[in-house]
Amino acid sequence: MPPRRAEPINSRVFCWPYAGLGASLFVAWSRQAPPGLGIYGIQPPGRESRMSEPPLRRVGDMVSRLADAMAGEPGLLDAPYALLGCSFGGIASFELARTLVARGLPAPAAFIVVACRPPHRVHPVGPFSTLDDDALADRLDRDYGGVPEILRQQPDLLRLFLPTLRADLEAMEHYVPPDASTALDCPVLAIGGAADDQVPGSVLEEWTRYGGDGSAAWTLAGRHFLVRDDPAAALAAVLDGLGPWLP
Repeated sequence: MPPRRAEPINSRVFCWPYAGLGASLFVAWSRQAPPGLGIYGIQPPGRESRMSEPPLRRVGDMVSRLADAMAGEPGLLDAPYALLGCSFGGIASFELARTLVARGLPAPAAFIVVACRPPHRVHPVGPFSTLDDDALADRLDRDYGGVPEILRQQPDLLRLFLPTLRADLEAMEHYVPPDASTALDCPVLAIGGAADDQVPGSVLEEWTRYGGDGSAAWTLAGRHFLVRDDPAAALAAVLDGLGPWLP
């Protein structure tokens, strides 16, 4: 998770990154968030500060372990909070919300999903996890604009990144969507890139069926990796969306 600031926290947003990425994606958000709002980046095993741990390969395993950790940290869920997930992280965060509620823990005040297909639209996407390194990088570039050029130019860095990416992609390929009537009690706020061909606005809008009153969907300028490419604009959209739901 990004560093926590010193002032009192009135509300929190727990942010799950894109497939293969880690909590550093949200460090800029944690520094730019308004006073009283804590931004917490989720750090799955196998990346950044947890590089020595083997990555998990099923959404259920990821969610169960994270729910255990959140429940075990005193006071973490005492203040109003939202869950946010980007692409693969959107599905994982949706399942995290369901798991926390099923365990009798405080429910999120809102759920934000960025650049992600809704559960009933996840398949068929891929398969990606079985492609060789070059084919996987080419496919992600073609479909999502997704592999930073610095990784393409430095094979050693690319080899460090790909195992966690493959694990997340495998988890998505084995994901079993819930019943179509499943919905959260809180609003679902879906944000996408206007130039994201993989998650067009008409598909993004279908997320609203998974939320309560106040659910909405809208697009920003940009493509699939809009949080990475323009973090300030993405944070502004998130804060606007959360305005009615967090103190």
